Amino acid sequence: MKAQLIPFIFLILLIGGVLLGYIFYNTFYGTKYEESVYERNILDIIRNEMEGLKGYSKQALIYSSHQALREHACLGGQVGAEEWICNGPNTYSPVDSRECLEKYTLYYLNVYFGNYSILELPVQLTKKNFSSCEYQVDPDEVLNPPSVYDPYYDEGNFWVNVSGAMAAISGKSAAMAANISTNEYITRNRFWYLWRIFYEWAQDDIYSPCVCSRIGCACSSGSGEEACTSCKDDSEYCADKALNDLQRRFNESEVKCYRTDPYVCCAQGIGPISCVPKNICFSWQNSLCISTCKHECKPPPPVGPLCPVTSLSPTATYYKYYKDDISSNISLPKAICQRHNNSNRSLEIDYVYDSYNSNSCPAWIEARFATSHEFTCIDNKYHVPSEKGPVPLIFRVRAIAFWRAPDFCPTTSPLCCP
Repeated sequence: MKAQLIPFIFLILLIGGVLLGYIFYNTFYGTKYEESVYERNILDIIRNEMEGLKGYSKQALIYSSHQALREHACLGGQVGAEEWICNGPNTYSPVDSRECLEKYTLYYLNVYFGNYSILELPVQLTKKNFSSCEYQVDPDEVLNPPSVYDPYYDEGNFWVNVSGAMAAISGKSAAMAANISTNEYITRNRFWYLWRIFYEWAQDDIYSPCVCSRIGCACSSGSGEEACTSCKDDSEYCADKALNDLQRRFNESEVKCYRTDPYVCCAQGIGPISCVPKNICFSWQNSLCISTCKHECKPPPPVGPLCPVTSLSPTATYYKYYKDDISSNISLPKAICQRHNNSNRSLEIDYVYDSYNSNSCPAWIEARFATSHEFTCIDNKYHVPSEKGPVPLIFRVRAIAFWRAPDFCPTTSPLCCP
């Protein structure tokens, strides 16, 4: 009997030892091992998320840059830009446009950066936004026409650098923090190419001298200021001349230019009798087409979408060709506009007057003519990202001319000038 109990007792002791060993192992070693594995897993998660955030930031910078470039192009090169032609060239410098782009790129980047989150993971993310954005774009190279072998920024090809962001990811017994600075090479976006061509077009300024030369159309007006009636055709004529000049600067197979149809604004009127027999076109502070003519970057955040993709296809007319004779339709005194190199960019006009009745004195009624148009060029060479997929880059610029000529409408008066 005792012989039979010995193996049984041994078996019980063996099983008990195994159980005790298992319990001892799990209590003193297994738990620590599991904790070590868990900590390593948490650390791997933190590292992967940190690298993922950095990669996300680089991609967000690309989209933010293209979004800022697309919206600035749609709004004339800068958010809040006024007319590029305002009684003469009224462009602003590439530095102003670049600084405004930097503000909006930084704003959109931080919107993307703030949307990044870590869900359903045993870690916590803390972020600090980017504080600096720099476009590596040389203003002189923007304005200088490129050579065949060195296209400068005509194809994009510039760096955008951002810095100042910080991220910290922490979990149980593990944490990591990093400063985030990144840069991206922006290409296949011809914002600066379109900017340069519009700049050259505005500097040459066919629009405002044409409006000045056709101010005689206002002589049939019956009030100090009214919406255009007799001057409408002259307004359209000048807009088409300016559009023709704009389109010829582009390769038409890549860039197609339009203007608003029929016009943004058009006003005309007549003023008091003037005793000045020869004068120039003066600015006219009208109430229908008046513009501040000041370029100022409106700070973000924008109110509503700046350039909705749904509005990228303009209702416009194709450019037309006319005879290059700015005075062919003027029925009143002939006018020849010549640019002065003075600060107010006034235009001198020489008149040929008919003889008047000797019983009265010649007099001149002030004529007033103001008009404004929007010019749009669509670049189909490349497409840029948008919230609704790739779209062509669209650049819109406005022009306005508001002139008055004190001696344009000849008449007679019993009151002789001194």
